[in-house]
Amino acid sequence: MPRPFPFFLNKFRFLFSGLGFIPLILYLWVNNIFSMLVFLVDDDYEDHEIFQMAFSKVEPSFKLVTAENGIEAIEKFKNDPSFKPDIIFLDVNMPRMNGKECIKELRTMPSLVNTPIILYSTHDSQREVIQAKEVGASDFMTKPASISEFSKALRDTITKHLKSHA
Repeated sequence: MPRPFPFFLNKFRFLFSGLGFIPLILYLWVNNIFSMLVFLVDDDYEDHEIFQMAFSKVEPSFKLVTAENGIEAIEKFKNDPSFKPDIIFLDVNMPRMNGKECIKELRTMPSLVNTPIILYSTHDSQREVIQAKEVGASDFMTKPASISEFSKALRDTITKHLKSHA
């Protein structure tokens, strides 16, 4: 089954019309070179699965890498300098090092200064949103109740931050 056209390239779809094999070659090249790397840091394995299901509805060609907590996330960057995700999602509430503590540490790394980092939680108080911005988050996202709502929230968040990050 052919992979769907990546939603983040829709604005360039007009380039692919009426060009014979060129669209296919370009599409394959873009998928292999520019597939987005997403880093999820969350201590709940069920949330990893939910995130994966929601993400597969957004864009199947995205690569999702996970960590269980903030300490593991920081070690990942320190042990692998080539690891450079396009966007990072951090759960606010985790043991050992929560999302807010982790983002402070991540923002000290030169390679991540401009990387969008999204804090997310089941709680959506205005105080949480303000605190997220204060510690360096690019955005705050509330975990929606359904997979379809989660997929839409992920699509909106990624599109917003890809455009501002590009």
